[in-house]
Amino acid sequence: MAKFFQTIFLSLLFTIISAQNVIPPETQTQIDALVEALMQTEHVPAFALSITKNNGEILYNKGYGLRDREKNVTADADTLFGIGSVTKSFTAVVIVKYLSERFPDLGASVLDTPIRVLAPSYNFTLGDKYRSEKVTFKDLLAHRVCTLPESVGMWVEAYEGEDDFYYRQRYAPESCGFRDGFLYNNGLIGMAGHIVAHMANSTYEEMLSNLLISIGMNDTTLIKHTDDHDNMMNRALPYIWKGNQLIRYNSELLKSVVYANPAGGILSSSNDMAKYMQFHLNRGKVGTTQVVSEEAMGWLRIPASSIFSGVLKTDQNPDVLINVGVGYGLCLGVTVYDGYLQVWHNGYIPPFQSLLNTYPHLGLGIFSSSSGPGSLTTLTHTVLHNAIFHILQHNDTSQKISFPEILDALPQKRDNQSVIKNQVKNTSEEKQQQIGPKISPEEALGTFGSGFNGEFTISFKNNSAGVPQLHVEYGKWGLAWLNQTSPSTFELIEWDSDFWMLFWSDNQGVINQTLEFVDANTIRYLDSGNEIAARFIRDQKVGDLPVIPWEEETCKNKGVVEIGSLISVIILAIITNMLN
Repeated sequence: MAKFFQTIFLSLLFTIISAQNVIPPETQTQIDALVEALMQTEHVPAFALSITKNNGEILYNKGYGLRDREKNVTADADTLFGIGSVTKSFTAVVIVKYLSERFPDLGASVLDTPIRVLAPSYNFTLGDKYRSEKVTFKDLLAHRVCTLPESVGMWVEAYEGEDDFYYRQRYAPESCGFRDGFLYNNGLIGMAGHIVAHMANSTYEEMLSNLLISIGMNDTTLIKHTDDHDNMMNRALPYIWKGNQLIRYNSELLKSVVYANPAGGILSSSNDMAKYMQFHLNRGKVGTTQVVSEEAMGWLRIPASSIFSGVLKTDQNPDVLINVGVGYGLCLGVTVYDGYLQVWHNGYIPPFQSLLNTYPHLGLGIFSSSSGPGSLTTLTHTVLHNAIFHILQHNDTSQKISFPEILDALPQKRDNQSVIKNQVKNTSEEKQQQIGPKISPEEALGTFGSGFNGEFTISFKNNSAGVPQLHVEYGKWGLAWLNQTSPSTFELIEWDSDFWMLFWSDNQGVINQTLEFVDANTIRYLDSGNEIAARFIRDQKVGDLPVIPWEEETCKNKGVVEIGSLISVIILAIITNMLN
């Protein structure tokens, strides 16, 4: 009962706070002008913005544009947007909260304890014995496991369910040395959420819901298979830009992420994201309640993967603004921007795009999200955040920061059709140079499976002209017509479902995907010439593969600590010491 009244109190408190924007009028006018310029340039239908500083010294939550263009419904600060991979930071909070409370004596070392030790009943299994025995939550959350990311089967919905999706991770091939690189992996972040829910005898959805209630994020939710997104209360509808106009994106495509919801399935609003940023800036405290321990919140932003890149001062350019990425913590990037620590994550679930930036030493947080038309290319979320940062940090409203100088410095967008024509031409020229086995259309027929990526079928099907044509069926959405472009290569030339919208949102509809036969029974799945899936084998079913994908007596590196891993540890220790 006490928890119930606490929840009601927090809800009322946050409703009152979020309804009262606190921002100087001239600053508001300048920020609104920047957002409106971005929306006009990028053809953004609806936009969410949230700014919070020093527990409400500045608070500005607003929705712009139309969340439903057909019904002329405006967006507001409570409109829900897909935040994509910003979701990962929530998953990391759920995990450190649970681990710190379940294993209080271990402290930060719980993150370096193998999952098989923490969760023996989960039967954690990857593609080799060494990873299976040594991978930790830190490895999963910092993207340093280095197995092939799942980027095909998930989007076409080729899996039978959540358990099938995570079981198949054991068949992902190695992409780089364990802990020797940073390789972004949605499936393994999803798996981390799946594991902690198993440990808690709960579900990820329930654990996330409890966290959201504690923070006061009462409107935030997950995408579900049962959603009727277009007809649900206060949701921004997704749109893409095609034929010089915004058209409705098939919101059913959003459900492709459901099995990996811990990696990208949250819908949230400006008002709720303000509460989330303040929760981070206050190191896990909401009001007088420490929801997550300050120590555990500190784990999130300690770099666990070294990613050093950016801009530093030089003799030739001593006045340049410092913007250096130093590493990636637990589902949060760590950057030094203008001399200040910046903790961030971006998100993209087509066609929604989002960005979260917090500046812990300034007590400042900025969040934004767009409901289309996909990846912003000129006036991006990053450009907007940087402009807002300088307005607020330097109280620089007198200079009237605007975007014209930025636009002048950037190359102009080419006509979409010319982009498509040129890219298709280049792809075809490359394919003509490839040499492989001679496969006739009849020999290409059949079902091909990958333990990791699911199964697809190639068959003849009558096209719109009534002529039999090769056709591939892969999951719910991966339906496409094929054209043979070389003796061993079949190009996906046209989607036979609304899956084309996903590609259009990111690259104006260009299809650079091909199926290349290595031999009569083996296919490589390529995107722009890059292999993005495990090999597909004729008639292979996941049930036919060994449950343990490696021989018991083998060990990936005989238990020897790799030099690359040791160097990474030393670098990260130095960086961590500099940031503290």
